[in-house]
Amino acid sequence: MTRLEKYLEKNCVTVSCAQSTKSRYYRIGSAIIRYSDHVSIDYSSFDVQIIKPVGSFSCLYMFGIRGNSRFSLMNAKQIIDYLPYASMAAELTHGNPNDLVEVPVKEKLEEPKEDKLIDSKLLDNNRYTMIVYRFRKPWTEPEIKKLPEMIAREFGVGTGINDKFKKFLRKTSLQYQEVLNIYKLIVIDNKSKVTSENLEIAYNMIKSMLPEK
Repeated sequence: MTRLEKYLEKNCVTVSCAQSTKSRYYRIGSAIIRYSDHVSIDYSSFDVQIIKPVGSFSCLYMFGIRGNSRFSLMNAKQIIDYLPYASMAAELTHGNPNDLVEVPVKEKLEEPKEDKLIDSKLLDNNRYTMIVYRFRKPWTEPEIKKLPEMIAREFGVGTGINDKFKKFLRKTSLQYQEVLNIYKLIVIDNKSKVTSENLEIAYNMIKSMLPEK
């Protein structure tokens, strides 16, 4: 199994497999990915297609996206780095798949079910080291700009990092683990909206779970 295939199996949801055509379909967030050994010109059932390397280009994949008839040649690392953005782009185009089922928004946040904070999946990812291990200091604009990409890698979705969340970060000196758990509590666990009130409530809940110094 190649590096890219390991990533798809570990970080994406398998949607379907077509044994006759050797095509596999995955979902990451809102984006449907087609991984195959041949090109399809019909993007109606997927957003991104990745064509397996052949011949002398054994380390390069053909990479195509909905709305563009051209293909790029990309290696596994480039594709892996791009896929979270593909998820966010697909969400802007046709919404979050979780929105297809109406889930009532909870008016009041429920307490965390876990008795401790979750750890980031990005602890060993050099691309995000400076943010994952950040000290207590005000969040900078470059850090805030990279946060949706990181959240998409953590949970497969990047919604919720709206203007209210960004404003909240600018006035706090939270560590990344705290931000991660605040997001999880509001969006993932409670399926609620990111509002100024919910951010303050979630912050106080998460703060109470921090180990005493």
